[in-house]
Amino acid sequence: MFLSPLQVVQHVPIRSGMRIGDFGSGNGQHALLLSERLQGEGSIYAFDWNSESIESLARERARKNAQNLFSLCTDLNSHLPLKDRLLHCALLSNTLHALSQRKEFLQELHRVLVDDGSVVFVDWAHSFNNMGPRAEDVLYPPDAVKLFESNGFSVGGMIPAGTHHYAFIAKKSA
Repeated sequence: MFLSPLQVVQHVPIRSGMRIGDFGSGNGQHALLLSERLQGEGSIYAFDWNSESIESLARERARKNAQNLFSLCTDLNSHLPLKDRLLHCALLSNTLHALSQRKEFLQELHRVLVDDGSVVFVDWAHSFNNMGPRAEDVLYPPDAVKLFESNGFSVGGMIPAGTHHYAFIAKKSA
């Protein structure tokens, strides 16, 4: 069973006025749900490297009048176009395995999160005969935890993520 976007965003700790980043947003299913949950009392920043996905999200944003949702096509392997300590929370769903500069991305994510900010992290547990990412790209749970911890995050326990994924919440350490 796959993890639905609705199940994923239920793990995002929402408070009024929050600024949340969705990294690797694709067509924006998670970002749109987060925007609804914030009810206009905060901002969602959606980033993806695929311009068609960002254009699709922009159309859906306009259709739903999600005025608190901002999207940008950007390479997540490079500098994140956000100021320091802007975001309260980040969503990183099915994205980290696709990045070539994982360590650098997590360092950038650490930079743009407020002190004690959190990351809801979800990724593929295996390749599943290439139904998911290529086998050589899979980031297994112990490796993901180690990568987060070596880049300034503390990792809590695993959270439910269906049979094909794993998930946890990481907090920015001081």
